[in-house]
Amino acid sequence: MILPGISGSFILLLMGMYLPVMTALKTFDIPVIVVFATGCLLGLMAFSRLLSWMFRVHRLKFFAHQVPLVRSHHLAVEGCYLHGRMNT
Repeated sequence: MILPGISGSFILLLMGMYLPVMTALKTFDIPVIVVFATGCLLGLMAFSRLLSWMFRVHRLKFFAHQVPLVRSHHLAVEGCYLHGRMNT
Protein backbone atom coordinates (compact mmCIF):
# COMPACT_ATOMS: atom_id res chain seq x y z
CA MET A 1 0.00 0.00 0.00
CA ILE A 2 1.59 3.22 -1.16
CA LEU A 3 -1.35 5.51 -0.46
CA PRO A 4 -3.13 5.30 2.89
CA GLY A 5 -6.58 3.79 2.54
CA ILE A 6 -5.99 2.29 -0.91
CA SER A 7 -4.87 -1.31 -0.67
CA GLY A 8 -3.90 -3.80 -3.31
CA SER A 9 -7.12 -5.71 -2.71
CA PHE A 10 -9.10 -2.54 -3.33
CA ILE A 11 -7.31 -2.02 -6.65
CA LEU A 12 -8.01 -5.65 -7.61
CA LEU A 13 -11.69 -5.13 -6.76
CA LEU A 14 -11.85 -2.02 -8.94
CA MET A 15 -10.29 -3.87 -11.87
CA GLY A 16 -12.48 -6.95 -11.39
CA MET A 17 -9.42 -9.15 -10.88
CA TYR A 18 -9.80 -10.03 -7.20
CA LEU A 19 -11.42 -13.42 -7.75
CA PRO A 20 -9.07 -14.58 -10.57
CA VAL A 21 -5.97 -13.63 -8.58
CA MET A 22 -7.23 -15.23 -5.37
CA THR A 23 -8.15 -18.38 -7.32
CA ALA A 24 -4.67 -18.49 -8.86
CA LEU A 25 -3.09 -18.14 -5.42
CA LYS A 26 -5.35 -20.81 -3.97
CA THR A 27 -4.65 -23.33 -6.77
CA PHE A 28 -0.95 -22.42 -7.10
CA ASP A 29 -1.30 -21.44 -10.77
CA ILE A 30 2.39 -20.50 -11.18
CA PRO A 31 2.21 -18.65 -14.55
CA VAL A 32 -0.59 -16.38 -13.31
CA ILE A 33 1.20 -15.79 -10.00
CA VAL A 34 4.47 -14.90 -11.77
CA VAL A 35 2.72 -12.45 -14.12
CA PHE A 36 0.83 -10.93 -11.20
CA ALA A 37 3.95 -10.60 -9.02
CA THR A 38 5.94 -9.08 -11.89
CA GLY A 39 3.16 -6.58 -12.55
CA CYS A 40 3.00 -5.71 -8.85
CA LEU A 41 6.74 -5.12 -8.66
CA LEU A 42 6.92 -3.00 -11.82
CA GLY A 43 3.77 -1.09 -10.89
CA LEU A 44 5.06 -0.40 -7.39
CA MET A 45 8.36 0.92 -8.71
CA ALA A 46 6.74 3.11 -11.38
CA PHE A 47 3.97 4.44 -9.12
CA SER A 48 6.35 5.26 -6.27
CA ARG A 49 8.53 7.27 -8.66
CA LEU A 50 5.46 9.09 -9.98
CA LEU A 51 4.27 9.92 -6.47
CA SER A 52 7.73 11.07 -5.45
CA TRP A 53 7.93 13.39 -8.47
CA MET A 54 4.40 14.72 -7.89
CA PHE A 55 5.16 15.36 -4.23
CA ARG A 56 8.33 17.29 -5.09
CA VAL A 57 7.04 19.30 -8.05
CA HIS A 58 3.31 19.75 -7.37
CA ARG A 59 2.96 19.45 -3.60
CA LEU A 60 -0.32 21.37 -3.16
CA LYS A 61 -1.98 19.83 -6.22
CA PHE A 62 -0.86 16.41 -5.02
CA PHE A 63 -2.56 16.85 -1.66
CA ALA A 64 -5.63 18.45 -3.24
CA HIS A 65 -6.06 15.32 -5.35
CA GLN A 66 -5.06 12.61 -2.88
CA VAL A 67 -6.91 13.67 0.26
CA PRO A 68 -10.42 13.39 -1.25
CA LEU A 69 -9.44 10.14 -2.98
CA VAL A 70 -8.27 8.55 0.26
CA ARG A 71 -11.26 9.86 2.21
CA SER A 72 -13.87 8.64 -0.27
CA HIS A 73 -12.52 5.28 -1.48
CA HIS A 74 -15.05 3.41 0.63
CA LEU A 75 -17.88 4.83 -1.50
CA ALA A 76 -16.62 2.91 -4.52
CA VAL A 77 -16.53 -0.35 -2.57
CA GLU A 78 -20.01 0.24 -1.17
CA GLY A 79 -21.26 1.06 -4.68
CA CYS A 80 -19.90 -2.24 -6.00
CA TYR A 81 -21.78 -4.11 -3.29
CA LEU A 82 -25.00 -2.17 -3.83
CA HIS A 83 -25.02 -2.58 -7.61
CA GLY A 84 -23.92 -6.22 -7.66
CA ARG A 85 -20.61 -5.70 -9.44
CA MET A 86 -18.62 -7.89 -7.08
CA ASN A 87 -17.21 -11.13 -8.54
CA THR A 88 -18.40 -13.60 -5.92
